[in-house]
Amino acid sequence: MKKLIILSLAVSLIIIAGCKKSAKEMLTGTWKLKSEEGVKLTPEDKQNTMIFTPEGVLTMKMGTESHSGKWIMGADDKSVKVIPPAGEGDTTLWNIESLDTKEFTFTAGEPKHKVTLEKQQ
Repeated sequence: MKKLIILSLAVSLIIIAGCKKSAKEMLTGTWKLKSEEGVKLTPEDKQNTMIFTPEGVLTMKMGTESHSGKWIMGADDKSVKVIPPAGEGDTTLWNIESLDTKEFTFTAGEPKHKVTLEKQQ
């Protein structure tokens, strides 16, 4: 009986550990702008969204404007490469400060600029 309980606990722990979402899965979805270091956001700014699709498409919606490009999760899950359409800017690297199912904080640019997004349901 004791062996059965230990085996059941071990299987449960393996299942729980296997259910953790990858960084790519956590990033996929719609995010709203929560804060931007050194910037006082207006209520309109806080309506800006970023949509990350599982296929690697990134759509940024700012007011009535919408821009799409591509995104690639870094091999180490500590960065995101953002690639705009040809002729619409430079590829940028976002360094992930924190990422979970509710909040995404990254730094980008020189000097480093910190942005925090909040996951939408």
